[in-house]
Amino acid sequence: MSREPIIDTAPGKELIPLIFDGKSASAYTDFYNIRKVWCDGFPLIHDRMVTYGFLDDVWFKQEVKHALFEMATYIALQESDDCFYCALFALNELMPDEQIIQRPLGYGEKLLQLRERCKALIHEPNLACTWNGLLTKSRCLKPVEPDESYDTRIKDLML
Repeated sequence: MSREPIIDTAPGKELIPLIFDGKSASAYTDFYNIRKVWCDGFPLIHDRMVTYGFLDDVWFKQEVKHALFEMATYIALQESDDCFYCALFALNELMPDEQIIQRPLGYGEKLLQLRERCKALIHEPNLACTWNGLLTKSRCLKPVEPDESYDTRIKDLML
């Protein structure tokens, strides 16, 4: 007897259309919080022989990713240590990587703050891999104006 994959039963699906349409500013935050609780703060869901990310059943268009990026960065900066990896994973999922876009002002400073949290929580499984992936994708962010806090030597920021 087969059963549907666990990701198909993930809660919060009713918020996805609101996120896509941009009709609710809080829809993404609510969605993230519902999913964070569902996965118990660890973004990788193991289901039999398959591992899913806690957002794998949602595909965001590039414009939606761009619109949610700063909010996801804020969530990651404010998240508790217990769920920080989940927030970093979500930010990595939303990091635009299909085209070069303008980097939000002050993002470099936020990136450095996130790095310090990563260093403090390096014992979390897979955290360094997610962080390094986020840094690699950060190359797709073009500065609007010089941002002294942003270290362009990505390899120096890797854990």
